[in-house]
Amino acid sequence: MPHKPGPNDLLNAVLQTSANAQAEQAEIRALVAQAKTRPDAAQWLEDLGQLVPHTEEEALREIYQFAMLGLTLGFLDRNLSPWVEAHREIVGPMLAEIRSVYEQVQQRNVEGVDYQQEAFCYRAFNYGVHKAYYLDWVLYLSHEPY
Repeated sequence: MPHKPGPNDLLNAVLQTSANAQAEQAEIRALVAQAKTRPDAAQWLEDLGQLVPHTEEEALREIYQFAMLGLTLGFLDRNLSPWVEAHREIVGPMLAEIRSVYEQVQQRNVEGVDYQQEAFCYRAFNYGVHKAYYLDWVLYLSHEPY
């Protein structure tokens, strides 16, 4: 059974300084570029983007965009339609988790624990992909007999 991605996973990933962070970010940059070229990705991203709450914070908007791009790529990879209500239901809670982590990171940044915006964006992208994969597991794959 796959691990359910949660806000603590995202927080730990954002605050983690990995020895291979640059390699991870290069890999995710390639996935982001791939996602932008996939058929239907632009339409799906636009449709799902309507579920993103408005925020004045530029950094948080950028993180949301990466998370939604990751979710879109996850939906495409798992053949999950963004127009099925059971699939769309994960968007609000996922974005609330991201906002919570963002606020915690901002608080820690004030306390002297530094983070990189680019790393947060890429972690949010990866978080979106994992949320879609887990949704597929919960709704469909876990019910198939093996």
